Amino acid sequence: MEDALVALDPSLVSIRSSELVDLAMAYAKEKEVERACGLLAESLNMCSDDGLVVQVQRVIGVRKHMSRWHDAPAVRDLDERLQQVTWAPV
Repeated sequence: MEDALVALDPSLVSIRSSELVDLAMAYAKEKEVERACGLLAESLNMCSDDGLVVQVQRVIGVRKHMSRWHDAPAVRDLDERLQQVTWAPV
């Protein structure tokens, strides 16, 4: 999955963002919280800049999946970033 992401055209922001969220969910399921949050933050940066509401909602969905790690620094950093996306329905 990561190889496909590297090969993906950077101009395909929505698809690239979606792939990052999918990969983040896979890492979250493996309890690799820091890696998952890093990918979610990368996706969030892309989709919030382009106003891709559905993609932001997908980031929020994966973040909710990681609620048991709410006190982990990477999750707190992601929460702060989500708060900065003022139009995001957090």
